[in-house]
Amino acid sequence: MLKQYRILTDCLYLLKNSHLPVMDKLRLEVQLIQAKRLLLNDEVGNKVEGVASSESEFGDLYRRIQEICAPQPELGQTANLLQQLTDMTEQLKGHLDMPLSGPAWAAFHH
Repeated sequence: MLKQYRILTDCLYLLKNSHLPVMDKLRLEVQLIQAKRLLLNDEVGNKVEGVASSESEFGDLYRRIQEICAPQPELGQTANLLQQLTDMTEQLKGHLDMPLSGPAWAAFHH
């Protein structure tokens, strides 16, 4: 299993047990699940497997999730984290030769 995939699973676990507002939690969970889904694609997985910069970026994401799940998170962290996840997902999509589209993808993406 990819280290990045395992990190995303750990992030989801942190969110599940957090006291974040439900809508913030759901938005973050959807983005994390979308990134996990992309990593399951062999094309994407092969391009990020063992790449130190990718592993570092995912490690940074985990630390940010930890911070946001803390008892007193700083205001505005959720929006910044959502943007980071959106950027990361777009970067993962960039590893695909054929872009994902269609009604199923649109429903999952939003």
